[in-house]
Amino acid sequence: MKHLLMTGSENCLGEGIATTFLEEGWQVLALGNQPSPPLRAHRQFHFSPLDFSLRPQYPEALSRLLHLGQPDLVLLNAGVLLPQQAIASLSLDDLDRSFQTNLWAHRLILDILLQQTPGIAQVIALNSRSLSNGHHGWGSYALSKSGLNMLMRLYAVEHPEVHFCALAPGQLNQANPAALAGDPALEPATLGRRILQLLPFLQTTPSGSFLELDQLAPG
Repeated sequence: MKHLLMTGSENCLGEGIATTFLEEGWQVLALGNQPSPPLRAHRQFHFSPLDFSLRPQYPEALSRLLHLGQPDLVLLNAGVLLPQQAIASLSLDDLDRSFQTNLWAHRLILDILLQQTPGIAQVIALNSRSLSNGHHGWGSYALSKSGLNMLMRLYAVEHPEVHFCALAPGQLNQANPAALAGDPALEPATLGRRILQLLPFLQTTPSGSFLELDQLAPG
């Protein structure tokens, strides 16, 4: 049985990904906020709560999952999108909160995993094309996601035995599930299946790449 370790199983996209992998026989190890009741009820879904702002809790939270098996795939999906406003209007505390969840949490998780589970083959960081667009109101999200993209590139160089990539789901807005209505191609379960199908292909791309899902597997 293969093992997926992921963050962000409680959000719209994360639940779709977790459900898809469970349906395909994977064991899902989830870290972060409380997931939905259907996920928690699945016998192959295992959850360890973690407040990403409490850094000393990371080793214990991960240890509750790692005894269940070596992760074959790590998927970093947790993220926070602050209310849209000009970057100059955001407090440094708000920016710190965004960076902690979107970037530093995943750096801490990876450091622990790479030390304790050296057999990990693949790491995917769910990212966003907003990191290069510079749209008004998306400043904290774009800045932190740009950092996550660079983090994948740096770890690819420092850990050549693991394949890393940053993957943007395309038009999906995780913070606004209503935006998915009427477009089956953007439904989280559909995106989860496409990610699962693309896993072998992703490993053939240069480690550390930034890729856009809707360009890799259209329709």
